[in-house]
Amino acid sequence: MLRIVPVAALLIAFTTAHHARERQADRSAQSNGLAKNLIRSRIRKSFAIVPAANMLPSIDELLVLDLLTLRAHTERAGVVFDIDEHRLNLKNSLSVNEVCSVRRDSTLVAYAMLRPDAGTRWFVGAMGTHPSYRTYGVISELLAKIAALATEHEIGELRSHVYRTNQLSVAFHRRLGFHVTRENDKGFEFVITVDELNVNPAVRRAASIASRFK
Repeated sequence: MLRIVPVAALLIAFTTAHHARERQADRSAQSNGLAKNLIRSRIRKSFAIVPAANMLPSIDELLVLDLLTLRAHTERAGVVFDIDEHRLNLKNSLSVNEVCSVRRDSTLVAYAMLRPDAGTRWFVGAMGTHPSYRTYGVISELLAKIAALATEHEIGELRSHVYRTNQLSVAFHRRLGFHVTRENDKGFEFVITVDELNVNPAVRRAASIASRFK
């Protein structure tokens, strides 16, 4: 015998089943969404994009720049510039130095390496600027980053060694106010306090320019 089910009961059963399917679909969507978000998060962590301006220079980048800026005057000073040895020195230097760098269109165009020396004195172990980028803007940015590093680490004094044959660097140190504390037939030892450096007009202008972009 055919049993007749009231319409209201059919509607209730249909609605209940429909809501159950919706809840199941919602749970499935949420689960899929969480899985997709987790995958995206892992991908972002695995392939994190670092702003080019803040990228730590690679050994190859530093080597290319040093070949342009150091090799000629180093060899004029009577010192052999061995590429493999210099690469190893750069590798070792990156592990003990703080690096200030400047990029243009993702290309390294200037850098400086500084490391603790004695007390609040730090040693400027290297500094170089690409010959095609020795502009006021690049130099100002590099100086501003060095000044910021000095403030961050409470550096009181900077020391640097420069070959006599590196006339551009000698002139640059003198312009910044570095004092010659020792010298020999190959080069100079330059020293300056950070207080002296900070009152130098060139450094003050560099800090002023850098502050506009913070």
